[in-house]
Amino acid sequence: MERKFKVYIYKDGDPKTFYQTPRKLTGKYSSEGYFFQNIRESKFVTEDPNEAHLFFIPISCHKMRGKGTSYENMTIIVQNYVDSLIAKYPYWNRTMGADHFFVTCHDVGVRATEGHPFLVKNAIRVVCSPSYDVGYIPHKDVALPQVLQPFALPAGGNDIENRTTLGFWAGHRNSKNSMSLTEILICTGQLWVSGQVIETLKSGLSWHDSGKMTLNWIFPTIG
Repeated sequence: MERKFKVYIYKDGDPKTFYQTPRKLTGKYSSEGYFFQNIRESKFVTEDPNEAHLFFIPISCHKMRGKGTSYENMTIIVQNYVDSLIAKYPYWNRTMGADHFFVTCHDVGVRATEGHPFLVKNAIRVVCSPSYDVGYIPHKDVALPQVLQPFALPAGGNDIENRTTLGFWAGHRNSKNSMSLTEILICTGQLWVSGQVIETLKSGLSWHDSGKMTLNWIFPTIG
């Protein structure tokens, strides 16, 4: 199977905008960048789409995010790009996209791709989102681990014995359980929260400095 397996990468899209190349190979969402790089260097890539078993859609939602593109515009860009591939090439229509795949490593990017229902329903999503609430379909989607390079951030600076707050909650509270848990812990003074709806960080402290003063960093979601 490995000797015969081939992947075709669509060549459409300007690399200087949101296509063909990732945003960067650093940071906690660099998995997307490494995926782009590795797939291009792979022995499985073919220049002949008629040989391909799978088709890679080379659009980078993380790159859009880095350029400040709004969620609404991201959705439109993804939809127009996929529709252009469907109209130009015969390959999507043969399987309704079941042999196509794309990668996205940010929850904003995941939501942006949901503007094209057949892309989410039929194509293979290689996803490394921090949230479970992304419509993951186990029989076709693939989980891609996030990469955080060693020593990407400065040392904490506080010994564990000097950290008196139980936790620092970073991210959305998008379920009943997560909202109930944070409300209980906030009332006890054992949790600082940075994210949607609520902000309880100590005055003057940055996001990272707040995390360094707590025993645990909590990145939800809880279903």
